Order: sequence, then structure tokens, then C-alpha cells
Amino acid sequence: MIEVVRSAAVAANAVEVRPIVSSAETLHADTGSVELAVIGNAFHRLDRDLVAGRLLG
Repeated sequence: MIEVVRSAAVAANAVEVRPIVSSAETLHADTGSVELAVIGNAFHRLDRDLVAGRLLG
């Protein structure tokens, strides 16, 4: 999926799009640097309170 995102971003000239592969619990990102997080059909398998708090923070 990362290559799909990269290709689509290049085709759309969306230079600000940077796909990242990481576990949701250990991703370190600067506040305000993430506008979209895609978890798919796996949120129920994560530490939901931790992940939701980090995404909202």
C-alpha cells in the first residue's frame, strides 16, 4: 500500500504526502504533522485508548 500511496501522490503532485509504516503504538510524530491516519480494519486489535490518544494529540 505504501507504493500505491507514493505513486498516487506523485501523480497528483502532492509533495506534502509522506506515507509512514509504523506500529500505531510506537509511532513518533510531531504534533500537527499528521492529518490522516489509516488503520483499516484493525483498530480492535490495538491498545485503543493509547492509539486514539496519540492520534488526537
